[in-house]
Amino acid sequence: MGNTKRDYEHRVAQQHEGKISEGLSDSALMVRMVAERVYVDGVGPSMDTPSVNYFLGSVAKGSPSRQHHPSSPSAVWPMVRRSLTTAHFVRDMKAIVCKRYGAPEQLQLCDMPAPVPKDRQVLVRVHATTVNDYDWSMVIGRPRIYRLFFGLLRPRRPIPGMELAGKVVALGPNATRWCEGDAVYGDTSNGGLGTFAELVAVPEDELRRIPPDLTFVAASALPHALELAYQAMVDIGKLKDGERVLINGAGGGVGTFALQLAKRQGCTVWGVDTGEKLKAMTAMGFDRVIDYKQQDFTQLGERFDLVVDPKTKRSARELARALTPTGRYVTVGGDPGRLIALLFARWLGRRNMHILMLKSNKNLDTLAPLLSSGALKPVIDGPYDFHELPRLIRRFGEGFHTGKVVVRVAAEGA
Repeated sequence: MGNTKRDYEHRVAQQHEGKISEGLSDSALMVRMVAERVYVDGVGPSMDTPSVNYFLGSVAKGSPSRQHHPSSPSAVWPMVRRSLTTAHFVRDMKAIVCKRYGAPEQLQLCDMPAPVPKDRQVLVRVHATTVNDYDWSMVIGRPRIYRLFFGLLRPRRPIPGMELAGKVVALGPNATRWCEGDAVYGDTSNGGLGTFAELVAVPEDELRRIPPDLTFVAASALPHALELAYQAMVDIGKLKDGERVLINGAGGGVGTFALQLAKRQGCTVWGVDTGEKLKAMTAMGFDRVIDYKQQDFTQLGERFDLVVDPKTKRSARELARALTPTGRYVTVGGDPGRLIALLFARWLGRRNMHILMLKSNKNLDTLAPLLSSGALKPVIDGPYDFHELPRLIRRFGEGFHTGKVVVRVAAEGA
């Protein structure tokens, strides 16, 4: 593409004079003019060459009406409009970047090229995001076995973040589920990381519409932790009214949602954690709190109908001591070695031991009325400013947070 207006106009003149033989119809040339003009006139960066070629090819292959009337404005306008939309994709954005494994303090706030949504993806302007275990593990590169997924020597995808609330700003090819301006939220982990940025391209099926009356900050705190809690307690744990429930690691996002779900069914709920979280947990409504630095819940002589554990660090034999004869244990995360051992224990007959395989965003639409009414609400640590993310990842990894650590990326009205 020409880098100046003069180059562009000279190229157009040559095209019309037949000195450049690209086999373009007038309508295809019109698309190129629109695409290049965005750059030439200084309105903003132009489309990249592959994008221009894609649109030119689309025009060339167009409908019969376009073939009969290649210069018709009505025929070419859909491609022109798509060109204008795509032109918005190619620009810089701010992002938190992890170039190597190590301490969170080495993360950098950088200018990065904005992503271009691919087939059935949408571009989302991120208003709020959260910190999760995935982010802590990706940044520090531990447990090392996770590097098989993140990248052996350095992160393959340098921008962390897997949860968002924001607005759709553009659509990729064949994306039909959303419109520009829709307020959406979701756990994007199935489609990859990258929400620690102003813009992110997300598969359209990974998003849900934000329930009425929820802010972006509140919505961002919901998808991952709420789904883990709901699927552990209800889908797998088969929670019944009035049961005795214990939640290990109860002061985080999963634990605070699990408490609310259990209390809705009249259950007695014990919570295990440590530090300042214990006071907050008592205020939230836990019937008893246990400091894991002082007591081991598997050695208290207490039995529970359901144990939900985001921090599995014990053997199946130890965990069985905390269960009633019909009790169920559900883990949603923890030490990889312990999880593998638990899987073998289940194969060897401990059928009441369950490992949750998360189905992202599965129940969000079903739970939307409870979220809108406030019957279920996130416990939010924050919101904090975007540039604070390195410090907040450290805070999360060391367990000093309560509920969900939320970061505001853009203002609510942006």
